[in-house]
Amino acid sequence: MSETISQLETPLLFEDNFTGRVFHLSLPDPETFRFEGLAENLRNRTHSIDDDDSLEDRDDIHIPEIFQSGLEEDTRLARIKDVEEINVDGIQALFGRLFHNKSDTVKYKRKKILVLDEQETKFVIFRQVGSVFLLIISSRENMRKVLGFMDNMLENLGIIIDEISISHEEFEEIGDDLIDTHLMTSVEDYKDASIHKKHIMGRGFGSSKEYEREMRRGSVHGQRFGTSKLEGPDKTVQISDDCLVRSYNKITLSSYLYMITSYIVPNLRLTRQTSVIEFGSETDTSSSEEGSEK
Repeated sequence: MSETISQLETPLLFEDNFTGRVFHLSLPDPETFRFEGLAENLRNRTHSIDDDDSLEDRDDIHIPEIFQSGLEEDTRLARIKDVEEINVDGIQALFGRLFHNKSDTVKYKRKKILVLDEQETKFVIFRQVGSVFLLIISSRENMRKVLGFMDNMLENLGIIIDEISISHEEFEEIGDDLIDTHLMTSVEDYKDASIHKKHIMGRGFGSSKEYEREMRRGSVHGQRFGTSKLEGPDKTVQISDDCLVRSYNKITLSSYLYMITSYIVPNLRLTRQTSVIEFGSETDTSSSEEGSEK
């Protein structure tokens, strides 16, 4: 057996500066949910890309021959590949990759030429504290488009993606478990309407009187901090109020998932989620799914 282990065979060993966003999944029947069945249903599932601003349809753009063949077929599809079951410190999960083409142009001799860049997005579906969650590992810039693809594919299986909003109290509880050194805190919800947001920046200010004063005046909407809870030297992590979790250091996917499943998700009360499909509507899952409270 080769000593070189491919990242495809062992995705948990993949290292990167991960940025991902956690969502809650509302299941049609939580009691009968099985990862094996979901993996089979997701594998090779496609979604047609309906882009009103598609560059391929513009007359003023030259399409190279390599992109002309099958332009209306595979290049217009988002496709899930490589769905497999993984285990993260005893937590059962699915790992998969979603591929889609991103259109762009380059200018050559006063002509605009179409280029297609294949985008790969990793995702993980896992069960923790009695609920099932989706983690989409992607830049914030690419997140909305990928979220649309995943939302469509899962909706066809009767699964609804709910956005998570982290409250001030949840930030405090996550911080108690995870933060060693405060580096940046975003504070909002001031009674003074003329103050929209403050960013408190420094190092180790978590116990300062000034910080405690700001915590009484407003509420936390984001934290950047140093933590020693992950493998190796201290790591810098940032969590936003929409449950976007970013590691500023290269860590393994296993460590990244361990942080989310062990320190972040257990502190989410899941009392308020907003459906991706219906923005502005709120659903209370605390009474419908087991384990919604710590």
